[in-house]
Amino acid sequence: MQQVEQTLNLINNCTNNVLSQTPEFLQNRQQRVNKLRQQYQQLDRQIKQLQQIVAMFWLLRTIWHRFRRIWQ
Repeated sequence: MQQVEQTLNLINNCTNNVLSQTPEFLQNRQQRVNKLRQQYQQLDRQIKQLQQIVAMFWLLRTIWHRFRRIWQ
């Protein structure tokens, strides 16, 4: 009976230790998730800008080739 009580006390202590650290752990994780979200949004904007630039160059290339054919 005493061993069961000791085991339960040990389990209780371990559980308390883990649970007492949980709010700080969750807060840190939430901050990291928010930071990653912001970085993703910034990268997404940059990718869209790059896609627009590439599309513009492609259009200019197409126009250049058409006018070059006309002038030749």
